[in-house]
Amino acid sequence: MTDSLKPIGLQLYPFREALAADFAGSLARIADMGYVAVEFLGLHGHSPAEAAAITGRLGLQTCASHIPLPTGDALRDALDEASVLRHAFPVANSSREDCASEETVQALAARLERAAAFFKQHGLRFALHNHWWEFASTIADRFAWESIMEQAPDLSAELDTYWCAHGGRTDPAGVIMSYRRRIPLLHIKDGTLGETPGHAPVGSGDLDIAAIMRAADPAVVKWVIVDLLEDPHADMFESAGESYRYLTVEGLAAGRS
Repeated sequence: MTDSLKPIGLQLYPFREALAADFAGSLARIADMGYVAVEFLGLHGHSPAEAAAITGRLGLQTCASHIPLPTGDALRDALDEASVLRHAFPVANSSREDCASEETVQALAARLERAAAFFKQHGLRFALHNHWWEFASTIADRFAWESIMEQAPDLSAELDTYWCAHGGRTDPAGVIMSYRRRIPLLHIKDGTLGETPGHAPVGSGDLDIAAIMRAADPAVVKWVIVDLLEDPHADMFESAGESYRYLTVEGLAAGRS
């Protein structure tokens, strides 16, 4: 990604306990770091309108919202929430069981495609956030993730760089190059690679973050979203700040300060 820098957001899942205790205060800490936006995963007792009002006061946007895979009436509910939070990217994930066999992958892809087609009709891009199992499982000598993307042509990807590398023992930059037209959201997660996942702020782990960023299509990517592996011994806010500084100082993403 070599032309204009993309804005930087933060996935809020690792901060769920802090948000549950002090929603507005925790978001204020994130805004003060310089993050442009946040990606919600639950609103911690707040309505979408309340969450939008708080982020608005803090100058934060919502870059995406992580939701359960919607079906039926939940599709309309997710659409309404996206409208209130003012974002274009509802995101869901699979389970390990979804990637257990060719049959389960086909069933998952069909559900994802139905949701993606629904959101496409309303101008939104529905994206799959991967974990390690989509790249640890293979279907006909291909990663389950690749089979899902092939069978769900309207589906976009929020590629989690660390889980891609950890699950498939593969190069996330290569995966991005192959699917770059379908990756509008990058989950930039770093860490130590090995049998046990290891926490590290972005830029201090084993992933080549600069190469990953270069592989992305600047005409397609809309948000660079920091995500963090959880570690009970790490301060997640401190790690978020270190990740922000690395990406902005190295000229890989654009912040507010």
